[in-house]
Amino acid sequence: QLPELPRACVSIRGLYRTQSMGKFQEQYFLDQRRYAGDMSSLGAPANPLVTAAGHYSVQTAATETGFTLTATALDNQLTLDSACSTLTLSSDGVRAPEDCWR
Repeated sequence: QLPELPRACVSIRGLYRTQSMGKFQEQYFLDQRRYAGDMSSLGAPANPLVTAAGHYSVQTAATETGFTLTATALDNQLTLDSACSTLTLSSDGVRAPEDCWR
């Protein structure tokens, strides 16, 4: 099972769980010679992946040269952390919004 994303922006420091999903993308690239365009290709039970606690919906988008993972807050998580309701991590290391990753 893929890891649960953090509950609030304050706990995101590094957002290591989303980064681990990036590692799934890198392994997929090594095996398939391309990045996965959806979460089910990375082993998730559905696309988009809704985390076990239902706090986030996670999607991936791929190009020939990279990928972007996007975690979107759902339901109560959206209310708890509206400033960081959408988090992204790209294959080139860009994290947005930057303040939510500190």
